[in-house]
Amino acid sequence: MNTGAGLAVDFIDVIRSLSEADIRFVLWNGLSVEPRSGADSRCTILLTEPDSALRLLAARTTRDLAEAYLDGLIDVQGSIEDAVTAVDSLREQLDRWRMHLRDPSPLIPSRPRLVGEVAGLAGFVPSEVGDSSREQIAFHYDKPAAYWKLLLDPHLQYTCGYYSAADETLAVAQESKLRLIGRKLSLSSTDKLLDLGCGWGGWLGFAMRQ
Repeated sequence: MNTGAGLAVDFIDVIRSLSEADIRFVLWNGLSVEPRSGADSRCTILLTEPDSALRLLAARTTRDLAEAYLDGLIDVQGSIEDAVTAVDSLREQLDRWRMHLRDPSPLIPSRPRLVGEVAGLAGFVPSEVGDSSREQIAFHYDKPAAYWKLLLDPHLQYTCGYYSAADETLAVAQESKLRLIGRKLSLSSTDKLLDLGCGWGGWLGFAMRQ
């Protein structure tokens, strides 16, 4: 893990490289980053620990930032409304910065560990961490179907079920979810359904039988 003073310096460099960052950051070690423009900051973001910097740099949605706030990794001084507006603008700038993470060496060659960790959290696989990520994916997805049948419902649904009562079984809740999806889609026998990236195709098989 890229922690401590090294991560603080890396984070400060990234924030200072952004053209429109109008937020003041105070890091876990007391260091701070002032708005690049020299104007008054719209708000102050407190990063409570090293992981705060990684989560912020990896945030791809406003929800990611909200979850970091709820987890206590970031805190806000000033107006929450101003913070939301300012951080959302920062997130858009970070989106452009992360576009280079797949081939990070020309961008920030001196910070490969930071790039690897941010890329992993953001769901990218840069060259430095590609082999490790492939091993983790294989460890999870290459297990035999019998293993998953022990854990999941008969339709092998990998997402949460829809419970209408606390004592319902997982199998009942999952089938309730599949029926709910079908009703929301208003599917008929003449419709065509494309199922991509949805596990073992349990929903598609259920829809065909219905």
